[in-house]
Amino acid sequence: MIRKELKPFGKSSIIEGNLPSGSRVLLIDDVTGAGSAAARCCEILHELGIEVEGYSSIVDRQEQAGHNLREQFGVEWLPLVLIGEY
Repeated sequence: MIRKELKPFGKSSIIEGNLPSGSRVLLIDDVTGAGSAAARCCEILHELGIEVEGYSSIVDRQEQAGHNLREQFGVEWLPLVLIGEY
C-alpha cells in the first residue's frame, strides 16, 4: 500500500509492507482515469528501487491511463472493465 503522504507517527514510511529494493510488483487499483495516481506510485517505487511489472485496475474510465503509463514508465496496463462498455 502506498500512502498519499507521510504520517508523523508509526514507521513514517510512504509504503506499508515489506518491499525491499529489487522487488518486482503488480499495482492494482479500483478505478483509473488519466493515470496520475498510478504514475505517482510508479515514481515512488522507482525511487525505492522497486520495479513495477504492470498495473491493473477494476474500472478504466478511458482517460488514457494505459497510454500515459506506457509512455512514461514502460508499464503494461490491464483494466478489467472499460466504462464505455456499460
